[in-house]
Amino acid sequence: MSLGGGIIEHVFEGGCESDVALIDKISAAARAESVAIAARLAAIAALDTLREQELIDSILWRTDPYEEVCAEVSAAMRIARGRAGTQVQHARVLRDKLPQVAARFAVGDIDYRVVRMIIARTGIVDESVWAALDAELAGRAHRWMRFSERQLRDRIDHWIAQHDPHGVRVPPDLAQDRFVQVDPGRPGAATIWANVAAEDAAALDQRLDAIVDTVCEHDPRTRERRRADAIGPLARLEAQLVCRCGREECPATQKRAAADAAVLHVLAQRATVDGTSDAPGYLPGYGILPAESVRNLAGRATIKPVRVPAPPRDQPAPPPTQTATSSRVQPNPPSRLKPPMDMSPGTARRWHCRSSSVGGI
Repeated sequence: MSLGGGIIEHVFEGGCESDVALIDKISAAARAESVAIAARLAAIAALDTLREQELIDSILWRTDPYEEVCAEVSAAMRIARGRAGTQVQHARVLRDKLPQVAARFAVGDIDYRVVRMIIARTGIVDESVWAALDAELAGRAHRWMRFSERQLRDRIDHWIAQHDPHGVRVPPDLAQDRFVQVDPGRPGAATIWANVAAEDAAALDQRLDAIVDTVCEHDPRTRERRRADAIGPLARLEAQLVCRCGREECPATQKRAAADAAVLHVLAQRATVDGTSDAPGYLPGYGILPAESVRNLAGRATIKPVRVPAPPRDQPAPPPTQTATSSRVQPNPPSRLKPPMDMSPGTARRWHCRSSSVGGI
């Protein structure tokens, strides 16, 4: 196509390249993108160092070097001052605190998404552990590229907790901000808002799923609508959802187990359960769990040791053996409830809990 008298090659006009060649191009372009962003941040860090040195060498105060660099980056990248400030902050962290992570980034082993998450989660880590944590994250981050945002956050938080338990961004005591609010919505409907403890939310989520699965496969509602309808039976202390398939011989009552209980699994170190450490636990699907919440669950739980398998030779050694905790709630839970997710070496492995329980560490 033409623009302003010039000819611009259309980037999507393909040739006769094979699928293998095209896939290789995608991979190379993704790596090159990471390399380019890393080079940009390295240049910003170098400019920041230069401006700071100029201020030291000068006897006259001109302006704050940070503000000066932000203005220059803003002009160079044609972006707003706020976005330029974020670039300078990221460049400083990679230069001063995470040089090994920066080295991985510079060769394209990890992308900017992973780097941003590492920077965000390590913001309050004690400076005495920066070197060890940098090495740990740099050695593992290239295996986290496929993870979702939540999985990535949880992996980073896990290794922060190993080096500095107080450096994990754990939410404050929920006693001040827990609430459940039911408001009128559209005619015939209402809206529910809540902020509750993670373990209670996980139990509620499982109970809703269990009640949803008591209908037969011919029920016409979507799963989301079934979950909304399951609020009624849950509130009335009923174990089943009325099926709407309309069949005279609906198999739901014969083939679906009652949703009597939920099973949670929490991962934590033995020292946390014993009260000799404040290292946080981990609730699959919800992330870091404060140490006090772990101990509260452990007080009414069945605790089982979980041995972490030895990692492959090219991986660092895992932390000490974890502990499995499950607290008893009601008898006869449905066997369909999900066990915890598979964990990478250094956290814990999957186990199956077929007894009635809530909890797991």
